[in-house]
Amino acid sequence: KYRVFYEQGKSTSGQRFFTLLANNLNEIGEPYSISPSVILFSVSAPFGKILTAKFKQQKVVIRIDSLYFDKLSPEFLAKFHWLVRKFLSIGLVFPASHDFFAFCANFLSENYGAFIRIILADHVIYQSVFSQEIHGHFFRRKPYSIIVNGAEYMGSKISKELEDDGEKIRVVTLYDEWRPSKRIHELIRFIKWANEEAQVPIELTIIGYSGKTSVCFCKDDLFTLGNELYIKTIPKFKIFTEEMRLVLLSSDAYLTFSFRDACPNTVVESMAFGLPVVAVASGGLPDIVRDAGILIPGNDFENGFYCAHRYECDFPKVKYNEILEGVKKIIKNKKYYRGLVVKRFEDELSIEKVSRKYADVLQMLVDKIYVTEKQQIER
Repeated sequence: KYRVFYEQGKSTSGQRFFTLLANNLNEIGEPYSISPSVILFSVSAPFGKILTAKFKQQKVVIRIDSLYFDKLSPEFLAKFHWLVRKFLSIGLVFPASHDFFAFCANFLSENYGAFIRIILADHVIYQSVFSQEIHGHFFRRKPYSIIVNGAEYMGSKISKELEDDGEKIRVVTLYDEWRPSKRIHELIRFIKWANEEAQVPIELTIIGYSGKTSVCFCKDDLFTLGNELYIKTIPKFKIFTEEMRLVLLSSDAYLTFSFRDACPNTVVESMAFGLPVVAVASGGLPDIVRDAGILIPGNDFENGFYCAHRYECDFPKVKYNEILEGVKKIIKNKKYYRGLVVKRFEDELSIEKVSRKYADVLQMLVDKIYVTEKQQIER
C-alpha cells in the first residue's frame, strides 16, 4: 500500500493544504509503520527520511511546487561567500554567460535540495503546468503527474447579512512578507489609484499582515498601508479565525498580482469561500482559476527565464485599467462568477477530488510493484 509522510511544521498555506491532503490520504492508505511500498513526500520533507525509503526499496513520490529563478544582481550575490561571489559575478561581467551563472547561483542558494529530491524520486507530482514547465528544463525524462491544490469548500455558508451593501467594492488578499514577487506593493498602489484617480471605491483587506515588508515597499506604500481607510489589515495567523472567515465570506473578489507562483494555495483557500479571482495570468493561476474569475493576460518569460523574484522589483507592469475593468465585471455578474467558483470545486478543486487524484497516482505505482513481483515469481 501507500502512505503519506507528514510532519507538523510551518504555518504556510502550502502546509495547510498538505495537512488536509495527508489526513485524507492516510485514511485510504496503510499506516506508515508497516512499511508501505509507496510513500508520498512533500519537497520539504527531511532528506534522511527520503534516503531511508530508497534504502528500503520503497517507491518515492515527491510533491513539487516551484523553484528559485532569480537573475544575478548585487543583492543576490551578497548572500554568498566572497569566493563564490567572485565566481558567480562572471555572469554580470559577461551577459552571454548570465543564465549559466544564474543557474549556479540559484542551485547553490536553494534549488539543490529540491533537485536532489527529484533525482531520488520515482515519480514527481507538480502542482501546475507552470511548475512542470520550469522544472522540465532540467528533468525531461522524470515520470510526472500534474495535480492542482484543493481545499474544503466553505462558500455555502454565505448569509444574507454578509451580502454587499452596494456602497463599495470589497476585495481581499492574503499577505506574503518576504517574496517581492507576490507584488503586494503593486496591489497597494493599484487600490490607491482606483480610489483617488479612477474614483472607484474599492476596499482592500489584507489577511495575515505581519508588519514586515519586502524590499519593494517605498515610503508612500507604507503610508498608504498604515493610514488610508480603504486598506485594512488582519494580523498573521496559523489557522483561519472567525474574523477572517467573515471577511472572506463578505468580500466580492480575491485580488492578487502574484508573479510566477507555481500554485498559490492562498488563492485556492479564498476561492473556497466562494470568491472569484481577479489577477494577472501568471504561474499556476490559470490552472487554479480557469473561468472562475478574470485573468489579465501576462508573459511570465518577458524578461527571460531568470528574472526578479526575491531581491529585485523589476517586474512586468500591471495594467491597472484592465484590472479595474475585471473587478467591475465581477461586481456586475457576482452570482454568475460565484456559480463558476462552485463548479471549479465540484469539478476539480475540492480536497476530496484532489486527494482522489493523488490516491490514483500512488495506487498506480503500487500496482506496478505488484505486477513486477508477480512476474518475477512466475519466472
